[in-house]
Order: sequence, then C-alpha cells, then structure tokens
Amino acid sequence: MTTTTLPPTATGSRVGPHARMFGVALVLGPVLMLASNLLWALMDAGGSGDETTAGDLALAAADPGLYLGTTLAAAFACLLLVPAALAVPSVATGSPRIAALGSWLMAGSYTCYFAFAHQGFLTLSVAERGDGTASYAAAVDAALAEPHLVWFTVLLIAGNLLGPVLLGVALLRTASVPRWAGIALIAWVPVHVGGRASGTEWLSVVATFGLVAAFVAVARRVVSPATR
Repeated sequence: MTTTTLPPTATGSRVGPHARMFGVALVLGPVLMLASNLLWALMDAGGSGDETTAGDLALAAADPGLYLGTTLAAAFACLLLVPAALAVPSVATGSPRIAALGSWLMAGSYTCYFAFAHQGFLTLSVAERGDGTASYAAAVDAALAEPHLVWFTVLLIAGNLLGPVLLGVALLRTASVPRWAGIALIAWVPVHVGGRASGTEWLSVVATFGLVAAFVAVARRVVSPATR
C-alpha cells in the first residue's frame, strides 16, 4: 500500500512548497469542518434534521443563509482533508502500515462526504424554489437506497469512524508527535458518534476540536525541516 511521501526541504531552514501546501491543508481543512459543524449546530438546534432528504429540505428552507454557509464550508473542508489525511503517514512513522490504511480510509470517506456536500447546493436550490420538493426528496432517498451505492455508504461510515482511530494509534506510536495528538484524534470518533446518536449537534462541534488539534500538531511536524 502506498503512502504520501513529502519531498525533502530545501537547504538551510527553509521549508519546501509541497510541505507548506500539506501544512495548509492539515490546518485549514479541519478548521473549515469545525466552522461547518458550528453553523449546522446553530441551524439544527434540535438535531437529526438531515436524517431524511425531507428534513434536509426543511432546514434549507428555514435558514438558507446558514445552510449555504455550512455547505460551502463542508465542501472546501473535504477538498482539503483528502490531502491532509494522506499527509499524516509521512509523520506517523511509528506504525507505517496502520497509518497508511487509516489515511486511505479517511481520505476515501471525505471524498464521499464531498459528494454529499455538493448535493446540498441542489437541495438548497430546490428548497428555495418551493415546488417539487416531495418528488425530489423521494428521488434522492430512493437513489441512496440502491444496492450499487452500498459501497459508497460503507466507505463513508467506515472511513469516518475507523480511519481517525487508525491514524490516532499510529500517532501514539510516533515519538516525534505529542501523545495528546493521537488521543485527540481517537477521541474525536466516540464524541462525534455520541452527538449523532443523541441528536446533540454541539457534541459534534466539540468533537471536531479534537480533529483540529491533532492535525495542527501533525502540520507542525510536516513543515518542520527537522523532521525530514
């Protein structure tokens, strides 16, 4: 299984451009996801509003501004979190195989998540028009239930739950990264799941702070010439 290998830095203390780009993705991706979750919590105070397409449409119609904001933030976050996840194995050298598997699962999950985020723009457009919402909801729900999309849902869920845990374990086994970074990444999963299960969106916001903290710690090592 291949992993992302960052190019060596230039001579002296300068940091190479590739390392800087991965560092930006590692920081900005989780921050944008935190912003998306925060906006979603403000919009869906009751929780579980997006369990069906009809519920998603209702949220979009009730507050289109917040819905657009959370969708935009989520879409850009996903685009950045794919390379961010693939950059972690370059730092988590204590368990390279575990880190590689975790990074690919997490990157695959956010690729699928981007598709859902992109669908949000269409949902918002339908909600603002106000006609054909029932047909749209039925069509989307029926499409997501198709057998040929099972792999899509499995990768989204498995990558979102298992990927961070594997990366967290790999970080815990890496001496150059603070142990709290691995713990924060692992803790992100149960807190996030607890928020979804209880319908408390603010728990998902709290959970995302763990993702931000862990990836910022990784970014510091990625852009540090001493780690190459």
